[in-house]
Amino acid sequence: MKKEDQNELTMLRQQIDEHDRKLVEVLAERFKTTAQVGEYKAKHGLPPMDKERERKKFAALAEMARSRGLNEDLVQDLFERIIEEVRREHRIRAGEKEQ
Repeated sequence: MKKEDQNELTMLRQQIDEHDRKLVEVLAERFKTTAQVGEYKAKHGLPPMDKERERKKFAALAEMARSRGLNEDLVQDLFERIIEEVRREHRIRAGEKEQ
């Protein structure tokens, strides 16, 4: 591989690394906020899960994925895993046993 091609590849990989860093930062912020939601729900005796909210969220995510040319299944899979973890945390806050 030519030196200039290697330099371009290195720069592109650095961009990917920066995107990954930002994704992790945004995910950490999201979990801070969902922890606050979980505390609110526990304090006010609300159920850990809101199926209607989740249904609307997944529909909105599918539309966002489509409008950006992303694989909808990938986006759904990612958010299912994220929301699964949020539910787990909310159940713990609500005093429910883990399933």
